[in-house]
Amino acid sequence: MAKVLKVTKIASKMLIALGFVLIIFLTPLNVFAVEPFVLSDGFSFEDISEDFELSIDEKSNFDDNIYIRRKDLRLLKFKCFGFDGEIYNGELVVAYEATNPITKEVTNVSKEVLEILKELFEKEYPIDKISCFYFRNIGETDRLSQHAYGLAIDINYNKNPCLIIDENGEILRTIPKDLEKYADRTLEEKGMIKIGDDCYNAFTKRFWEWGGSWDNPKDFMHFQKFPSDYPKPEPKYKKTTVDPKDPIAIDPKYPIIIEPIEED
Repeated sequence: MAKVLKVTKIASKMLIALGFVLIIFLTPLNVFAVEPFVLSDGFSFEDISEDFELSIDEKSNFDDNIYIRRKDLRLLKFKCFGFDGEIYNGELVVAYEATNPITKEVTNVSKEVLEILKELFEKEYPIDKISCFYFRNIGETDRLSQHAYGLAIDINYNKNPCLIIDENGEILRTIPKDLEKYADRTLEEKGMIKIGDDCYNAFTKRFWEWGGSWDNPKDFMHFQKFPSDYPKPEPKYKKTTVDPKDPIAIDPKYPIIIEPIEED
């Protein structure tokens, strides 16, 4: 009789375990999604939904490449002041974590960027355009940009162009085009990034590198998590069908959504 009871107990445990496994396989995956991280009211990040790719340019596919996948990124939600002084809601796709290739220190990049955006909001720093993740090469090279890893951010590119300069120091062109006016960094216009201002300080005190400090190009809109001379991340995955082409540096399909906050 004791043996029968023992077998019955074991069988019951097996059925419970099997039922649990069936629940896992039959339950929609979104039930197990991680709860959004909330830094403070209006500042949070969450996993990227399966359908979010519809609002990302096709060159930024992150479901089938060897460098970065959907699970490596997060969707940040934040508040910012626009050039008109109004408060807006924004969304930004950013890397979740990054490992410093020199020190091997791991940083929660999504949380760090949220802290930067919150700091800019508290200082009422105006943001008209902002972008981060975009799977592409650095212009005119075969090397992936830090944007391709979700580790670079461009801000207010309409006031902070990238300057391509020749060997004599003359400007060959600007990206976006026809913004030579903003090569003069003594101008006083809303949204221009300058050494020592709130935007510059918010990034650089967290050791982000500013493209405006480079010799050529001078990329005033650009901040990146790691210096340009750091080793690039090795591929994390085995197979890809994505070829990071060299699209124009500023693309209207950047993953950015900024909309006015609706009044209650």
